[in-house]
Amino acid sequence: MRAVIAPDAFKGSADAERVAAAMMRGVRRVGGWEAVVLPMADGGEGTADALSGGQGERVWVRSVDAFGRAQDAWYARLGTTAIVEAAVGSGYLAPAQRAGTGLDTTSLGTGMLAAAALADRAVERVVIALGGTGAVDGGLGLLTAVGGRAYDARGREVAAYAHELGRVAKVVLPQSGKRLEGWYDVGSPLFGATGSVRMFGPQKGVAADAADGLEAAMEHWAQRVAEAATSHGPAWFSQPGAGAAGGMGFAVLAAGGRLVPGAEAVAEWQGLDGRLTGADLCLTGEGKLDRQTEQGKVVLCVARHAHRAGIPTAILVGSLDLEDEGWLHALDAYPFCIVDRPMDREQSMAKTEALVERAAERLTRVISRVRRAR
Repeated sequence: MRAVIAPDAFKGSADAERVAAAMMRGVRRVGGWEAVVLPMADGGEGTADALSGGQGERVWVRSVDAFGRAQDAWYARLGTTAIVEAAVGSGYLAPAQRAGTGLDTTSLGTGMLAAAALADRAVERVVIALGGTGAVDGGLGLLTAVGGRAYDARGREVAAYAHELGRVAKVVLPQSGKRLEGWYDVGSPLFGATGSVRMFGPQKGVAADAADGLEAAMEHWAQRVAEAATSHGPAWFSQPGAGAAGGMGFAVLAAGGRLVPGAEAVAEWQGLDGRLTGADLCLTGEGKLDRQTEQGKVVLCVARHAHRAGIPTAILVGSLDLEDEGWLHALDAYPFCIVDRPMDREQSMAKTEALVERAAERLTRVISRVRRAR
């Protein structure tokens, strides 16, 4: 019997490669089973390693972080494709750093990595993995780094920070002859209750009393971009993924790129459908399974592909926060918590790989026993 192992990372505990390896060890302890390992990602942190098995070439670039402070960062070169992770260029800030600082963030660092990748003669396609970012500047920094310009009413270039969005009076869009893609983890629009400010601003340091002002400034910025883009610009506002990474998805569109659901893009890259053919079980997993999983996370993507192939899916999770699992059951997918004895969150995170391995073994033994009983 054959299991296809295609998990996401358990955030804060183990990356997708380590989780997949733990699942494989558990499955292989059961006689008669073989495992195909396909680490997954959704366009967030770890996308480059998931695609390359940790073997991609890292190209280091002098860049800045989400506060505009100098840092050394990298993009990964996989053949003729460059993977730029927004989590590397403009990653999440520590809780103590980000409180009330959302207006001081920038996507410039991610843009600097993208600009370097676009200038790389060995690269034909640049993918920006739009997840895990601490910036919420509508992609202003990204757009200016790759050749765009934003001016105030007096014709001076504005600084590439969220607090400058409302001052933009004119935008000049960049031109690039290379393929540019943004892989998003959550299909949020730019504005509204599920957009870059209302939904994700608080986790990027936007204070509650600043949210209305930043939302208005984001709309102002988007209108200036739409004027520069003429007819098709406004259609970008509501496009799924435009609000990803604090609006970097919107900037990818404005730079002439396209947006793609990250988990689906990784599934295609990894050849998931072909590997599922003829399999008996699909194993996936993530650190926490909750309602956000429905918005395009890895385990939902994997379960859909397995369901189309007629294969049941077991989802191993560190914590389960769902009142209704019916939407998963409809895909013949079933979640299982890996915690098998009393322990607190810190303990379970420290033991993630061992817990995943034991859970995978137990599950595989049960399936083997049921198959033999038939």
